[in-house]
Amino acid sequence: MSDATTPIDVGATGDIDMLPDPTFRAIQRIFQAGTKFGAVWPGLRDAINADEQIVQPATDEVSMAFRDGYNLYEAAVKPQAERVQPDLHRAGTTGNSIVALYLELSHQIQPAYMRALE
Repeated sequence: MSDATTPIDVGATGDIDMLPDPTFRAIQRIFQAGTKFGAVWPGLRDAINADEQIVQPATDEVSMAFRDGYNLYEAAVKPQAERVQPDLHRAGTTGNSIVALYLELSHQIQPAYMRALE
């Protein structure tokens, strides 16, 4: 039987190995990164939007080329940025569930469930 501080199935060929505590801590950092990004993104988004309102229309070729390139990235980046916090939170929540399930299965000594697909 394993606990959260010892590796599970280390050394057994074809078994899945996990160090639950470091894995859990890494998953927590993923979740926390989402929280941190979610805390700053709305202010950054609002500042970008405000700055875009004061930019004068492009009047020369270089300015127009820059604006065209910027608009392409803006269209892609803003929707992706909106998904960072929820996606990282989902990844963290899923990771926590996986570690918990892994520990539960190891405590039940269910080797059939602990086998990697080969």
